[in-house]
Amino acid sequence: QGFGRNGGYGQPAPVSETTELSVFVEVSFQGSTKRTRLANGSSPSWQESIALPFRAPGGDFSAAALQGCGDVVRITVFDERPESPELGRGQYGGDRQYGTQASDGDVVTSKQYLGSIDIPVAALYKADGGKLEGLLPIELPPVMLGYDTGKQGGRGVSIQARPALSVYIQFNPALAKPEPVARDAGPGEEEALKRHAQNWEKDARSVGRHCKHRPFRAIATDAMGRSVHLSRYCSPTTLPPGFEGATADEATLRQLLRFTHLVPHVSDMDAFNLPPGVDIWTTTAEFLDMCAGDSEEHALLLLGFLLSLGVEAYIILGVSAADSDAAMVFTPGGQGRRPGQTPGSPPIYTPLLDGSLIWDPMAGTMFSAYDAAAGALMGEVAVVFNHTNIWANVGLGAKPHDMRWDLTDYTAWRPFFSQSTLPPRALPTRQRRVQYTSFEPGFYERLAAAVEREAMDAIVKTRQRQHTPFNRRASRALKELLLELESHALMSPEEASGGVPVPNGPPSARVSLAELHHGTLHDLLEGYDIVGYPLNTTFTDAAAIRDLVERTRVAETSRKDVEFAVATHVEPYGCTFVCSVWVYVARLTKKDR
Repeated sequence: QGFGRNGGYGQPAPVSETTELSVFVEVSFQGSTKRTRLANGSSPSWQESIALPFRAPGGDFSAAALQGCGDVVRITVFDERPESPELGRGQYGGDRQYGTQASDGDVVTSKQYLGSIDIPVAALYKADGGKLEGLLPIELPPVMLGYDTGKQGGRGVSIQARPALSVYIQFNPALAKPEPVARDAGPGEEEALKRHAQNWEKDARSVGRHCKHRPFRAIATDAMGRSVHLSRYCSPTTLPPGFEGATADEATLRQLLRFTHLVPHVSDMDAFNLPPGVDIWTTTAEFLDMCAGDSEEHALLLLGFLLSLGVEAYIILGVSAADSDAAMVFTPGGQGRRPGQTPGSPPIYTPLLDGSLIWDPMAGTMFSAYDAAAGALMGEVAVVFNHTNIWANVGLGAKPHDMRWDLTDYTAWRPFFSQSTLPPRALPTRQRRVQYTSFEPGFYERLAAAVEREAMDAIVKTRQRQHTPFNRRASRALKELLLELESHALMSPEEASGGVPVPNGPPSARVSLAELHHGTLHDLLEGYDIVGYPLNTTFTDAAAIRDLVERTRVAETSRKDVEFAVATHVEPYGCTFVCSVWVYVARLTKKDR
């Protein structure tokens, strides 16, 4: 929503080209790809069904095999737009290749990347009856050269304000939801707590049929194979370097969410070479020492930061569209007005904390707990816990907006500790003090160079035997533009809506980020049509970098009169591999003068 083709700094699109989008959706899964028809406008509607074959791992449809399936349903949105004729050739002619077609009477077109959504099969399998329905935000670059997205940016709490797709995804025939697996709590935790955990889970499941398959749990397994009560993981965490004396203002909260998101995402299967279904919980210190973990480690880190700032917060466990074992953070509303940092200092007001929020540290986003449009983002909440207790959600509603968030309501929540079962007690934390260490600046410079080589290699390999020149002048310009993108990623939507200053312009002159980027490159590279995207990721491996570039299809053109530009920048966050990796890729097509 809100997209339009544009030239930059308010310049119109070419006369031969409409500013209206012609959008289609492409769905890829297990080597099969299908697409929808074209739909026009900034709010297109398809109302189409797409069926793709599903092959279970090794032909095994057991619950364990399906929960361990690493395949992903990838949904990609493209804009199909006409291309100007290639220099030295007529309007028609040539072979159809990579979505560019030219035969008698056909106009040459290309597809431009607008964004994508990834849905793991394991999450779909554990979702409500093996189906996923609702709005899913599209992961899109902050800038798409050639498009005007307006003066927007940042990550607000309203899902409806973000570009999103309304989807319904289901196995056909439907698969039975997996039965809860009884966990063998090993040695480590108090025997009384382990016995009560079994009874507590059994009691929660007996409330009704709607609770039968909810993933209740009270005990986790640590990296040494020992059982640990979940509440022992909740404790304030020392803030990263540069946050000394910080308060819970919106800028600080967004920076800490960003820091947490940038810790590399690695599943327990990959980190510990474990079979499917085995879940390991590490402490925050272990998590940052390894600089790798899955959703519960990220959620516990963010929880620790919020507790250090005096914000009331809880961990929630369940199933999301992106994770079959999702962990997020819940902050109750009414925390906007806070006392000053020192006695006598003025109070602090953070409007963001006035509403009840769910923070997704894996995605680096947050949304209102009562936003019905966000129902697919955390499709089922099973457990809420903090340092004092654990609560099982036994209410009829499992989506956040359908639930009663009053943890004292016994009809909706079953507490682990209560006077009628096991009296409350203080549990010593398993967390220990975090020590932050970072690499010297040269490491991040070498990392940026390695990422640039992988991105260039991805473009060259996509074009196979075609000549693939790189425009160094354009790459240098992209590099300068990348340096400011990290600060823009930290902006609130209100700040981003004000636009960014125009270089060497009057103080009052402000433009959208897209206008700034396209305008800067237009001045430098007059004579080219430019399509490009700045892409962002955490520290990752070479294959992920190549996939990031390839999914944009920026190199997929049969034209010979094209050049490419690649630039990279790595922004460190003061802790080893916690860094923001930026890759700017662009295709430059010579204009026919």
